[in-house]
Amino acid sequence: MYIYWKNIKFLSKKEINFEQDILSAQLITVPAAPSMVESKNNPWYYEALENATYSVMDSGLFSLLCKLHGINAQKYSGYRLIQDMLAYLKQQPLKLFVVSPRPTESEKIKQLLLSETACKEKDLTFYNAPMYPAHANVEDPELAEQINTFQPDLVMLCIAGGKQEIMGHFLQQKIIQKSTIICTGAAISFFTGTQAKIPSMVDKLYLGWLARIIADPKTFLPRYLNAFKYVFWFWKFRSSLRTEEE
Repeated sequence: MYIYWKNIKFLSKKEINFEQDILSAQLITVPAAPSMVESKNNPWYYEALENATYSVMDSGLFSLLCKLHGINAQKYSGYRLIQDMLAYLKQQPLKLFVVSPRPTESEKIKQLLLSETACKEKDLTFYNAPMYPAHANVEDPELAEQINTFQPDLVMLCIAGGKQEIMGHFLQQKIIQKSTIICTGAAISFFTGTQAKIPSMVDKLYLGWLARIIADPKTFLPRYLNAFKYVFWFWKFRSSLRTEEE
């Protein structure tokens, strides 16, 4: 089932088949409530969400609000997306192009992929993204050129929410060959150890936000407190909420 809110298409599905649901798509975004609130006046961000193949229902808050509205929304987080990706790559290696915010993070992701999947080093390319401006139309022609040269099966954007979605939409228009672009942000950091590692049960209970706050309260507590504004925003546009069967 798909759930639409403000013309954003969310996939509501408890279990995802990585090959059928992910690799068949062109652009998949994973918008969290904090990013949606922080970027609500950013037209490029919402253009990107509206033009994605679909968005993963990462926000437990959004899922709960849908249920209160009578829609049985199934949460499938960015954490689960990375988890299922690693499981798939253990059996079926792919060519991956990873966009990361810094060299140290790229190295950790590289070591994770080499140790936990069947991917070989020759099938991995990393791009350390510059500091893209906030609340702007983010474009990076050099990145698009490198992706077109490498011709990956999967492009992972592991950069900040609010920027990666806009970059994903830009790449969606610039990539020549068929590649799937997923905007996973910092979700992979739960697996590399950059952020506090959490058991899958914590994610299933919608408590990933709490794990982040405990690990880094100075950064995440204000951000998640601000995210509660989303409740009022969701209510304001509740009339746009609708469902569609796959």
